[in-house]
Amino acid sequence: MAHNLSVGRNSRILLLLVACCVSMALWMVFAKLAAPSLIAAIYRGESFSILNNVIKGQAEFPLEHYLQKWNYRAMVVLWSGIGFWLLAMLMTSPFFFKKFVGEATPGTLGAIRVWVCFILLISTLWEDLPSFALLPLELRVDMGLMKIFDALSIGYQSFLTSGASLRLFQWLTILLLFLAMIGWRTRVVVPLGTLCVLVLNGILREYSGYWHQNLVSIYVLAVLSFTPCGDGWSVDRLRKVSLGHPVPEPERTSSVYGWARYACWVAIVLPYVAAGLSKLRAAGIDWMSAINMKNMLLEQTLYPRAGNWSISLSLASAPDIVFVGLSIAGSVGEIMMILLLFSRIARRIYPALAQYGFRGAT
Repeated sequence: MAHNLSVGRNSRILLLLVACCVSMALWMVFAKLAAPSLIAAIYRGESFSILNNVIKGQAEFPLEHYLQKWNYRAMVVLWSGIGFWLLAMLMTSPFFFKKFVGEATPGTLGAIRVWVCFILLISTLWEDLPSFALLPLELRVDMGLMKIFDALSIGYQSFLTSGASLRLFQWLTILLLFLAMIGWRTRVVVPLGTLCVLVLNGILREYSGYWHQNLVSIYVLAVLSFTPCGDGWSVDRLRKVSLGHPVPEPERTSSVYGWARYACWVAIVLPYVAAGLSKLRAAGIDWMSAINMKNMLLEQTLYPRAGNWSISLSLASAPDIVFVGLSIAGSVGEIMMILLLFSRIARRIYPALAQYGFRGAT
């Protein structure tokens, strides 16, 4: 028995090593042979119309500038890919699963779906999306993926200037989130709800600027789109029971639900850790100074918000140690979210601390 387990483990490691070598070799072939020619064609406007819009600085930068940027990013992808495969070897080991992942019940995953959809549903009901039709399109700022809709010939700008269309889209998003929350046809409504709430939040940010609320919830919902999150706490389960179809035992744990739950934790942890590291990368230890934190909090009071909930002005006369403490909580606290991937105790305590302890400092 032990011999068979050892053989299986060695076969898995060998398979992952082969996959790593093949995928990274294919990437380098594309990055070094195909991509430079494609970039040159885009630079000269000789590629597809959508790709031609990627490069607009021909008058400012030569072709070599973009080729150098591509080479840098190609190497980043290469080393990131190698790190991904090494991490895959670690995470697929029996020790890692037993120690850090663990099995879970279908109800656990269903409860995550209900809670995440409820959060997004409330925040979507709060917004007044049709009012954005009154704003000129020139107020919009670049929001990354939202540029795709401008590039496609789907009448996106006409959609943004139509209050009726925006109202219909908002209520469609609300409907999908509600159906996902109660677990009706989860295989369909969860991914559709993810797409709609992502676009809706993108529209809000196009007109106001980047802010991080709801993003983690959207990431978790996107992860749930690829999981059997409708097996628990759902109308789908009740329907199957009423029809006499087999359903998972509610109290029986499984590695499938355990890995799905762990994937949700990863979706929560990565944005927090990335936010904390970006603070240190941008300003280093100076980010934790009292002056920097005081300036940031006071600046936040000038941003347009749906409600006047900021307490920054009340803290203006506080001693510097208060602002230093807030800055440490905002940066180190976010980085420490990595503990959620390795400590079950931290998963019970730290999310509440992140929400109420240092959320205001970010």
